[in-house]
Amino acid sequence: MHTLIVYGSQEGQTQKIAERIAEILRHRGQQVTAHAVEHLPADRSLNNYDAVIIGGAIHIGKYPKHLKKFVTTHRDRLNEVPSAFFTVCLAIHSQQAGTRRSPEIR
Repeated sequence: MHTLIVYGSQEGQTQKIAERIAEILRHRGQQVTAHAVEHLPADRSLNNYDAVIIGGAIHIGKYPKHLKKFVTTHRDRLNEVPSAFFTVCLAIHSQQAGTRRSPEIR
């Protein structure tokens, strides 16, 4: 199985998570290609991949423009293969600023 991981990272945390996911999948015997979305060629075909994982950092309620364009451009293929999307957001951190309580897990 060949999995593509595409991520949009503004401060580096999303990239670290994407690289960790790639490491885990490789350890499980999968072939994985990971790229920052802004470094992917515009004509990159997803036909060579059996699955796609997309990661995006959300800042002020918005994902990176390159990431939104990637999803829109490849929507049909993403609906044909197993795909997943993860979001990285520091909103919980900013809401807890100044408090010593740990955020609740729901």
